Amino acid sequence: MSGPYRSLIALAQSRLAKYTDQVEEWNANDTDWSPVENLKVLNFIDNIERTIGQISEQNEKWTAYIQTLAGEKLTVEEAVHDTWAQKPDSFLVQIDRAYEALNLLRAKHRDLAVDSNTSLPAALKLTYLKGYLEGEASAVLVGLETTGANYTIAFDLLKKRFGDKSILKEQLHADLADLPFSSEKVVDLRRFVEKIATICRQLKDLGEDPNHPLTTQLIYKKLPTGVVSDLVTEGALSKSSQSWTTEMLQSKLIDIVERPSSDNSSKMESVDHTNTVETFMAHRSEDVLQTAPVTLFNPDAPELNLECHAFLDSGSQRSYTLPSVASQLRLSTHSKTQLSVRGLGDSTLNFASKEVQIGIRLRDGSSKIFAANTCPTITANGLLSTSVPVGREESAAETVKPSILLGNKIFWEICASNITTTLPNGFTLVKSKLGDIVTGRGILETSESYPVQCETTTMIATEYYEHLWKLETIGITDDPCVKDDKVAEKILKDNIKWTGDCYEVALLWKDAEPDLPDNLGVCRQRLVGLYNRLKHSPEDLEGYDNYVKELHDLGFIEKVTTNSDSDTLCHYLPHRDVFKEREHPPDEERYNLCKDEKDLLRQRSRLENSDLAPNTASPIFVNHSHPVARLLVIEAHKSCMHCCMNTRKP
Repeated sequence: MSGPYRSLIALAQSRLAKYTDQVEEWNANDTDWSPVENLKVLNFIDNIERTIGQISEQNEKWTAYIQTLAGEKLTVEEAVHDTWAQKPDSFLVQIDRAYEALNLLRAKHRDLAVDSNTSLPAALKLTYLKGYLEGEASAVLVGLETTGANYTIAFDLLKKRFGDKSILKEQLHADLADLPFSSEKVVDLRRFVEKIATICRQLKDLGEDPNHPLTTQLIYKKLPTGVVSDLVTEGALSKSSQSWTTEMLQSKLIDIVERPSSDNSSKMESVDHTNTVETFMAHRSEDVLQTAPVTLFNPDAPELNLECHAFLDSGSQRSYTLPSVASQLRLSTHSKTQLSVRGLGDSTLNFASKEVQIGIRLRDGSSKIFAANTCPTITANGLLSTSVPVGREESAAETVKPSILLGNKIFWEICASNITTTLPNGFTLVKSKLGDIVTGRGILETSESYPVQCETTTMIATEYYEHLWKLETIGITDDPCVKDDKVAEKILKDNIKWTGDCYEVALLWKDAEPDLPDNLGVCRQRLVGLYNRLKHSPEDLEGYDNYVKELHDLGFIEKVTTNSDSDTLCHYLPHRDVFKEREHPPDEERYNLCKDEKDLLRQRSRLENSDLAPNTASPIFVNHSHPVARLLVIEAHKSCMHCCMNTRKP
């Protein structure tokens, strides 16, 4: 959907209307401005031009989106775009109005030009100039100090580099020739007409007459077949007594674009002729190494500069430069050494080298100083280098011979910061699809340490912070007339009652909520499972049954019948397995409960003084907590205990 594009265009158009009203007000009032006010006005003009650029950008995105559509969606979106462009207060009309107001303002106030304003110091002019340069123009003034003396130098450099009108004219004619062939779509035709109008306007500013027959014929050949047929059908050429000019062609094309689409499509149905353009292009694959144009300088004498090409090689441990570079920059020698450079295979190059310090200027205005060794030859043949001009998508290729090789260390120092990170030990961390790669030059240690820092923040809770945790801040307060103790006592009396045999406590219950399960089914299943487990042992089953009956007689449990009152709130508790089998100790452990012979005599003495019957026929076992916890026997079993002592294992 094109809604986002229309919204952004509408917002920018609203700002542009306010800016234009202000400029028209300045044009109506002839006032003189001070130098500072002139700068403010220039800044205001920049905002207008920036807003116009935003509108143009969103319009291009909108047209690019329309080209991706087809069928009914394409027809609807083209109609919406035509409606927006043909409105009386459309963004195209607003842009023309803004340009007219700006041209009138510049014509009335010639002193708006910073260069012609004699009241501004030269250093301030240079500062203002650097702030408005971008791309290649900004690179021309890299390293130039902001002083009054350098303003004239900067102005001459820019004029020499970009002020040659003949070169600019040739470039505009080349841009006109490189325009793609327009299709019969209204969106494409409108974009084609806008590009022609822009180029012709620039040619007029340079003093070139765009109404040249060759220019007109060049534009005519770029038109689609339907538009050419439309021009011929209306007899635009035959009715005109004068020759066909570029301005006339632009005017006629604008009429075709702005009229309704239905009328346009009906006239394009009859086609008398066809134009065919055949283009043959050959492609070949080439490997391009990393090269870049750079500006080198002498760190001791920054005014000594040299523009050359650099070869970036992240696999080289050192940086190398040609001796001619060191000679031209007058670099001082720090040390001399004999180097042996090994390449792929067994090839080795031995040569005497000098170590020098070289400075390189970066695009952001800063610079780097690094060490390099002189080398007789960097590359025997030229390297294929490509560059992408500002504002273009295609790249231009050329063969260059680099004068300096940037090695591993300086290579990663000048790389973009969004893919590289400098580690504390000096190495460079490079982000890649294989993971993090460590490269560059750094310091290696035999041990690694990972410091851990714990930070503790202590804050005194003032009355303001205490309010955050109090319910009073949101209006929940206690009733000062009610005491909590009395309320708690009343709740206790209402929920706990004495029935004569025991206390009853009422559970919290909500009558409005659905009834909770009484757990009767779970109790039945648990009881059935317990019975199935005990029925294989009749003695255990009988003992468990007697135990349950005993609990029932004591009033701890009650029997559930089918005639129980269903209105009474109750919750059934399932039977728990309280039965546990206990293994009898083996015979040896059963009788061998005395430590030694003395212990046996001691137990015998206790037995003689006890109240046990003297005719007991078997040993008596008692709980381990009984005072006579080991074994109580009668006098008649002395022989049995004596036999037990003889059969003990050591």
